[in-house]
Amino acid sequence: MLDLENRLDEVLDRCKDTVRAVVEFVTQQVERHIGVDTVQPTFKDKNNITREIDGKAHGLYQFKLNDDFGTAVTIAGEEEAKEIDWSKEERFLASVDAVDGTDLIVRGFYNWCSALFLFKPNSHVIASWVGMPSSRVGKTALGASKEVPTGTVYFAKSGEAFKEEDSEGKPKRSKVLVPAENRQKKLEDASICFYGQKAKNFLSVFNQKRLVSKLKEFKSKADGGGFVPFRIYNLAGNPMLVKVGEGIVDVVIELEGQRVYDVIPGAYFAQQAGAFWGDLKGLEINNQYLLSNGFLSDPKKKLTYIVASSKALYDEVLATIVPPKGPRKRQPH
Repeated sequence: MLDLENRLDEVLDRCKDTVRAVVEFVTQQVERHIGVDTVQPTFKDKNNITREIDGKAHGLYQFKLNDDFGTAVTIAGEEEAKEIDWSKEERFLASVDAVDGTDLIVRGFYNWCSALFLFKPNSHVIASWVGMPSSRVGKTALGASKEVPTGTVYFAKSGEAFKEEDSEGKPKRSKVLVPAENRQKKLEDASICFYGQKAKNFLSVFNQKRLVSKLKEFKSKADGGGFVPFRIYNLAGNPMLVKVGEGIVDVVIELEGQRVYDVIPGAYFAQQAGAFWGDLKGLEINNQYLLSNGFLSDPKKKLTYIVASSKALYDEVLATIVPPKGPRKRQPH
């Protein structure tokens, strides 16, 4: 049985290969069964091909993780999370979200991912992985499938974050750190992301009066001829969280709350790459925070958070999204 923590580099590689295999499998299935000629999008909440792909991808995780780690790891996927009592588990758990973003898949977007994090219940996270497909996948003009690239896998352990992508048929690995220029950004210069596909999530952000006031300030400056780099994207979750670590975007926020398998893989990666991960009260989210607030024992809990390229930017976003509470100033008579 593999000693997970004392041979963590081996664990990183084995799980990285598994995530890569799942991404390639899902991509092939999508190419085969979900094409641009799909009349109506098909969602996972129905008995259809989307659910079937998700189920098969999860089965691939089970097979490979069991083969690699045997009884050293309990698999706690999105579905098993409803059945396994995390608080009573003594072995390491592999939290698996085999296909995150099925509604994007059926529309032909490439912002879906396959995510995994490994943790000891009631204790700590030791590593995470996020696999994303290559946007180069498609069909030729005659309808034949092209060769499927293996996409990109982001993975991290304490203090280190890595990215491995396909380069001319060979895996190319690089270390990931938030770029120095991103660490200097203010909100006016930043690109922020939030989960905004659903009405309640969209409103959770744009009902914030201070943010609206900031947007008006940015617009006024731009109307006056100034350049304002600020941008908003309404795609979030693990695929965007890893991009904070890369410096492609600067902030990801979630005010409604997400399950841990939708947050920890990407947020842990960004944190190990140098980003700041905090809650909506000004507290850093780390292993101690996750433990003391029950996120490593109760899969039903939802986590609200801000991940930013620096602590200073986190503080600015927090002050904009969640105004500080204090005694009201008395109005003059």
